[in-house]
Amino acid sequence: YRTLQSLAVNLKSIEDNDQSSNNIISKNEFNFNAAEKEKGNFSNFNISEKTIQKLKARGINFLFPVQYESYNAIYHHKDCIVQARTGTGKTLAFTLPLVEHLQNAGLTHERGRRPQVLIMEPTRELTKQISDDLQSISSDLNIVTIYGGKKYEDQEFGLQRGCDIIVATPGRLQDLINNGKVSLANINHVVLDEVDRMLDMGFKDDVDEILSHAFQAGRAKPQIVMFSATITPWVKQASRKYMSTDTKFEMIDLIKDAREKTATSVQHLAIPIPSYSRANVIDSLMKMYSGNDGRAICFCETKRECDELSVSHEIRTESHVLHGDIPQDKRELVLQRFREGKYRLLITTDVAARGLDVPEVDLVIVTSPPKDLESYIHRSGRTGRAGKAGIAICLFRPNQSIELEAVERRAGIRFKRIQAPKAQDVFMAHASNAAESIEAVSEDVRSNFRTVAEELMKKMAPIDIISAALACISGTSTVPQQQSLSLITKQEDYTTWQMTVSDEFRGPALLYFTLKKILGQDFSGRRICPDVLFTRDKKSAIFELPNKYEAKLIHGWRDTNRMSLKTITKLPEID
Repeated sequence: YRTLQSLAVNLKSIEDNDQSSNNIISKNEFNFNAAEKEKGNFSNFNISEKTIQKLKARGINFLFPVQYESYNAIYHHKDCIVQARTGTGKTLAFTLPLVEHLQNAGLTHERGRRPQVLIMEPTRELTKQISDDLQSISSDLNIVTIYGGKKYEDQEFGLQRGCDIIVATPGRLQDLINNGKVSLANINHVVLDEVDRMLDMGFKDDVDEILSHAFQAGRAKPQIVMFSATITPWVKQASRKYMSTDTKFEMIDLIKDAREKTATSVQHLAIPIPSYSRANVIDSLMKMYSGNDGRAICFCETKRECDELSVSHEIRTESHVLHGDIPQDKRELVLQRFREGKYRLLITTDVAARGLDVPEVDLVIVTSPPKDLESYIHRSGRTGRAGKAGIAICLFRPNQSIELEAVERRAGIRFKRIQAPKAQDVFMAHASNAAESIEAVSEDVRSNFRTVAEELMKKMAPIDIISAALACISGTSTVPQQQSLSLITKQEDYTTWQMTVSDEFRGPALLYFTLKKILGQDFSGRRICPDVLFTRDKKSAIFELPNKYEAKLIHGWRDTNRMSLKTITKLPEID
């Protein structure tokens, strides 16, 4: 059956590669209407035919809103602040007009020429991504990337040869400026990307110092372009200090006063689980929402948590850890293999939260409610990118409900509370993925298997043949056993209960008191069922008990007008 599975997957890959660029981009175009596509028509902008062909080769057939709203301002040398949701195509929004401006102004290839464009990024990974993006739309420009973890000599050599664009992290760039290895005397364009992130990482003083080198007496000030998902006080202060205050300035706000600040194409889900169940649940979520070849990113609060999940035997998906302790060359290799699909799950800290070029991420998992709004905006922005539908799932402990609600209020979203997938849910997801693989096989290939198929039909009913093929393709050899699992923690031999009162619960005290009356004075609710959830109206408490208590609880319980009890197989709407 492995051969059959491999054949179906390989055939799907071949067919995908044979599609035209229009078909490649069709998923990206899914959520853009005709009016938006017309606004982004290449003919509306000063873009060379050569560049248009390069864009189409990448499957880009029109500009996205953040790109067409900001193109003319950046191309015509205006200072601007662009505020847009994460995952909307911000990288191309500044790389494309700057490349076209440089090429139309005329390029020289003089050795030792000084750079005209400076792009600052908060992380090493972003500098490499931006450089690759620039190279993909212009082969005539010399781009030098400057970041920590790379040999000084290599970066200095690139500068000595002469360059047109520098893409850098502030810390390493400041080192080279102080050592006299970089001159910003000819800089005409400065882009500060992910400004809020740079401030979070403590680069404020470095950025101010670097900008002071680009502003020199006796020459026109450079164009300043800032991209940020949120407008911080420093951004406002810097705009007054470095930007024009006349018609040469534009504020381009694609978020405006919209209540929902996260990417609009993302479905936000939340699952209540204790910490010790995370690995098992993450593995199930991968199978449920990423299919056979989808990719996901799991964000953790700490490097230790990343390491623990990465070595867990419960996560069977091909995965790798990525955080600040991973050497730079290894990090780049991990990211490359993730893009290629060799790793399907990236377990990471915030190092990958902003702007990395990881296409078609189907799922984002956050292992606990983030401590700040911006963190969740950027983390959930890794899915649902560029118009594609995506899913972001936040795992939370029952005692973290208040933290989850705080994220909802500030981000203007509503998490749909769901229960962790059951074995049967995962089984059905496998079956659906297998069916998609069968549908992807072309007629030419199917015809080569008809002789064997006809022989099978003499022995088995068609429905049984298809069912067996689905089982083989999905790699399923046994039927999942129906186990008694808690809906909250997914523990075996536990049952989930719902206690409802006519008034409302003000905490678990009433629940524990009632259970102790029935199960005996030795029963400790806080020890045996510490994870208690409450419905939004506070009228019901959801808890779990080991099955050994079931008979005694049923025997001793009597529903009244004020209080009722039942077992449940599906979580209600949780607070």
